[in-house]
Amino acid sequence: MPRSHPSASAPWMPPCSGWATASSTSGAAFTNLRSALRPGGRLAFVCWQALAENPWLGVPLAAAAPHLALPPPPPPDAPGPFALADPARIRAVLGGAGFAGVAVEPLRAPLTVGGGGDLDAAVRFLVEGVGPASAALRDAEPAVRDRVRVAVRHALAPFATPAGVRLDGATWIVTARAWTPSARLAGARRPSLG
Repeated sequence: MPRSHPSASAPWMPPCSGWATASSTSGAAFTNLRSALRPGGRLAFVCWQALAENPWLGVPLAAAAPHLALPPPPPPDAPGPFALADPARIRAVLGGAGFAGVAVEPLRAPLTVGGGGDLDAAVRFLVEGVGPASAALRDAEPAVRDRVRVAVRHALAPFATPAGVRLDGATWIVTARAWTPSARLAGARRPSLG
């Protein structure tokens, strides 16, 4: 998390992936981070790409969908794990918060779902723990939960390995620097909001 402000004036900000998606509904959170950095200080974090790019969540959601009514997808700027899925939004939010040199690089890699346990552990993790399938099941009847659990288990079975259930995940690695008015002297322009 950011170092305390104003006394610390950190030259860099430690990576903060969970924080970035949970609190990024406006630029205020990133403006606060910017205020904790020295001029030219670095920010780096990881955030999820779109749900469609993350089979580790999409596969169980598709398996659950025939068994329950799913809520409509949230607006792109709604808080949640995909609040920063759009690189243009990342650049706009960070630019508006006073960051420049925003770089957004993709990272795709297989993930071990549910901490490397067996298939049943992965099903529990995705049905009772995290992701849109578990969120949709919170108010479901026990019989519906049982049907979804069976469907998700069947959908995840092809991805089970001796090391756990492995599915692809896609994130953005985001880096930026705290912009300062003195950067104009070096020819830099303050980033625009759009």
